[in-house]
Amino acid sequence: MALLRAPALRSPAATSRRNRQVCFRLNALIYTASRSLVTPAPCGPCFTAAGVASAACRRSLQQPRTVMARAAAPDVHVAPDDASTAEKCLICTSITAPSMDAFLQEIAEASATGVDVLELRLDFIQDFEPMKDLERLMSACSMPYIVTYRPAWEGGNYEGPEPERLATLKLAALKGAPYVDVEYKASALFFAGAGEVPVSSRVILSSHNFKETPPAAELHARAAAMREAGADIVKIATMANDISDAAVVLSLLQQKTGAPGAGCIATACIVIRGSFQACWSAACMDRHLRSACLLSLSSSHPASRNAAVYDVLSHDIISSAGPTIALAMGERGQITRLLAAKYGGHLTFAALSDARASAPGQPTIAQLQQLYGFAQQGPSTKLYGIMGNPVHHSKSPLIHNTAFRHLGHDGVFVPLLVDDLPRFMDAFQEHDFQGFSVTIPHKEAAHKAAASRDPVADQIGACNTLIRQPDGSGFKGFNTDWIAAISAIERVLAAGSSEAAAATSSSSSEEGQPSPLQVGCEVSRG
Repeated sequence: MALLRAPALRSPAATSRRNRQVCFRLNALIYTASRSLVTPAPCGPCFTAAGVASAACRRSLQQPRTVMARAAAPDVHVAPDDASTAEKCLICTSITAPSMDAFLQEIAEASATGVDVLELRLDFIQDFEPMKDLERLMSACSMPYIVTYRPAWEGGNYEGPEPERLATLKLAALKGAPYVDVEYKASALFFAGAGEVPVSSRVILSSHNFKETPPAAELHARAAAMREAGADIVKIATMANDISDAAVVLSLLQQKTGAPGAGCIATACIVIRGSFQACWSAACMDRHLRSACLLSLSSSHPASRNAAVYDVLSHDIISSAGPTIALAMGERGQITRLLAAKYGGHLTFAALSDARASAPGQPTIAQLQQLYGFAQQGPSTKLYGIMGNPVHHSKSPLIHNTAFRHLGHDGVFVPLLVDDLPRFMDAFQEHDFQGFSVTIPHKEAAHKAAASRDPVADQIGACNTLIRQPDGSGFKGFNTDWIAAISAIERVLAAGSSEAAAATSSSSSEEGQPSPLQVGCEVSRG
């Protein structure tokens, strides 16, 4: 029985925590598969492993999502797959009180809101003493929590010695914190520090850019490098200077970069010509490790060199990435927070109140849960929005989302702070937006952007509504403003020409009093 050891899987980062976990999981899965699939007298060698009761093995075998490789080749058979379950996108709120007592009170307050995760922002606590205070804070949490100690150079408040900060995060992991958030720039020092990070503590490697959103290729490369550095969960936050930046950030969730994370394990049990020859498994595997396993299998089992086997190993097995948190900061990037569940993010952040937001553009817990129906969002949820500048004051999300819930429609309506309408339409053309309300200053631009328009909109030269056409021809533009205007005039005229004239004259002579015509228009718009 041959043991598949870490030295046999050398890669440029073979000593990283993630790659050590890969080896543990490989051995555990190989051991499990060989026990269940090997015939009483196998004609070829099989791989097994020692120490399968280790924490790493237990963790890998208990993950909620498992993807089994499939192949249609006649000489290759794979084990049937288990039904996979979609990972729920979590709501996390940050605890940011300035004193220990207030911090503990805020933990209790946040725990009662129905959020899924708390973030303990230790850098907000004045006179924080890790050896004295850390365990007290952790013990106060009745739900999963993230321990974050953000330095000033990454947008936080901590300005002390770096070794002490990283040691505090390592101590939190050693004491059983479910998550610790470590800045990607400090990850090498964090993992190199004294004490091995328990695999029961999930490491979020985070990267923040408070100035801009880099191109999509750069963000994807950064995500891959963060997984290689040891991230269980990748967190990337950038500043959205235009709403098109939100589309770039959401691409991280649409096409998650890197090898499968801790929550996604792939296994291929290969039977060649009807007899068990080898069991090969993969978990969290990067390109270098995958190549090493392919070479090892090929040299040990020449029959596995056939193209069908390589197709199973290189294409079907490594098919998805690990958990990702992708956020675009600022009002122009707010939809990345509001729609994280729709796009498959690991979690999103929401504030206890507007005044306690820990990052620009962060919605409140109540807004996320109630107004935007976060728990009901999924991949099939249809998108709608109001485009304008400004747009934060609009009541359209409240009106439409309430109507959607009443009708049982799987849709969500969001505010869209748009500076350049054609650029927005181009950036989001492949997304699930089914229609838009359009307000100032974009109604003429919407008329030009529409693939087709109704005759009235053409006569007016402006559109306040865009609806995606089912034939794939694009968006059709409409104008409903004129209906509101005419209806208001008709209501005034119906009251009687003399009364209307008197009311108009009176309102004109009284400073600050709107005319009935203005009132009617406002009611119609509402």
